[in-house]
Amino acid sequence: MTTSNKLSGVNILIVDDEKENCEVIKRYLAQKGAVAKVALNGHDALDGMATSMPQVILLDVRMPGIDGIETLRRIRKISSDIIVVMITAFDSIDTISAATTEGADSFIRKPVIFAELEKAIVHELERRTALRERELARAREAEMKRANIEIARALAKTIDEQALYGKGHYDRVARYSIGLGKAAGLNPNELDTLEYAALLHDIGVTSVPVSVLNKPGALTAEEYDAVKTHAVTAGDIIGGISVLKEVCGLVRHHHERVDGKGYPDGLSGDQLSVSAKIILIADAFDAMTSNRPYRKKMAVDEALARLRENSGTQFDAGLVEIFISEKIYTACQG
Repeated sequence: MTTSNKLSGVNILIVDDEKENCEVIKRYLAQKGAVAKVALNGHDALDGMATSMPQVILLDVRMPGIDGIETLRRIRKISSDIIVVMITAFDSIDTISAATTEGADSFIRKPVIFAELEKAIVHELERRTALRERELARAREAEMKRANIEIARALAKTIDEQALYGKGHYDRVARYSIGLGKAAGLNPNELDTLEYAALLHDIGVTSVPVSVLNKPGALTAEEYDAVKTHAVTAGDIIGGISVLKEVCGLVRHHHERVDGKGYPDGLSGDQLSVSAKIILIADAFDAMTSNRPYRKKMAVDEALARLRENSGTQFDAGLVEIFISEKIYTACQG
């Protein structure tokens, strides 16, 4: 598509006290398919905007009454969306600085060279279109994230209802995890993935008999093996959801230990992501401070002591220190 075609149907207001200049520019733009109108001063331009809002304004700097800079200032109070191209015979630093401060989009020197004028208008139109598309894309992405979180929370709530213990466990683990993730310096995308994983880390318990999950006494070796399968099952379930593929490894590895004695894959140290180590701490702390069928909950101080006691073996020592020193554990208290 040529630049000329890109001006077709574009509403343009030419503001200049020299009528002959306005008419010459108007005729040129009309040849390119634009719908051009003329205002001979700033007051007329502003009055006309009350009934017909242009897409582009070509604004002369030097005019009687209110000059171009003041007209621009008033235009911006009405709309920030209109493209304003300043036209001036003077390109002093002060003029350019003042116009830029008030929101000018581009500058053209007098006498006007039509090809340059057309190029400037088309460039700004394309820039605005690209900006709107980026804003729409960001809005769609944000909406998708909200939808994913809502789905994750709904699934977590469903799992929550299956167990007789620890109601609200998944929400608490998510809150501890996000607090620790922020304190550990995770970026926004990593925090999003961490939140999904924290909410869904135990989705695999749907494959474990409820009688085993809610057993009041110690588990047999066979029952414990059944419980351990939930990490693999969770990874398999999440791995089948395309928008949550990054979550798969976190839910699979939330019972791994830094010393390699965890399950299901026996990973250790740097083989484990920071996020997996975070969920391990959040999950363990909430388990210790919640009532379970086989024991009463621990006091917070006792649970924190257990975290420290197992730092460097079960838990990442640096993350445990952050969890305690930054008082992340207070996220769900009160």
